Amino acid sequence: MQRYVPSVLFCFVSLIATGCASMTGSGLGESEYKKLDALYKQAEAYYAAGQLVEADSSLKEMLKLDPAENRALYRMGTVKFRLKQLDDAANYFARVIEKDPRHSRAHYNLATIRLIQAEDHFKYFTATTDPQADVEAISKLLGAIEEFAGLSAKKKTEEKRTLEISVDQTLPQEFGAKVEEQ
Repeated sequence: MQRYVPSVLFCFVSLIATGCASMTGSGLGESEYKKLDALYKQAEAYYAAGQLVEADSSLKEMLKLDPAENRALYRMGTVKFRLKQLDDAANYFARVIEKDPRHSRAHYNLATIRLIQAEDHFKYFTATTDPQADVEAISKLLGAIEEFAGLSAKKKTEEKRTLEISVDQTLPQEFGAKVEEQ
């Protein structure tokens, strides 16, 4: 029995060491983690100050060090949303969800972006479709999206035939939509 103790102890220590090393998953050393932490704090300070381009730059540096860093991916999604780069924001939130399928805020934010994008297409459809077409179902759907986005009653007036679509008119803040902050 005693001759197995060293072997069992060695296996136990090896398993613990392997488990601890694999917990990080990225193979980064302590100095890289410190740099990631410093970059994240810097990005958060820029974000809080509304300096989105600078936050974007710090987050990109983080993602160069660790492309799967979820804090950076999530914050990059919120930065891209605020910069009105909806496709990029959606891609970052999708990456967060891929890594952490239970990340509820990323799901919410991705759904919000998709609603904004759907609204743009439905408005374009109603503005360019045959004037005799029945767009009642689409109007109801647009109303529900607008209600979700928190538009004012003034903005909810009938505009389906007089709508002029342009990228500048379809920015997220105009819809009152907000992404969930962390």
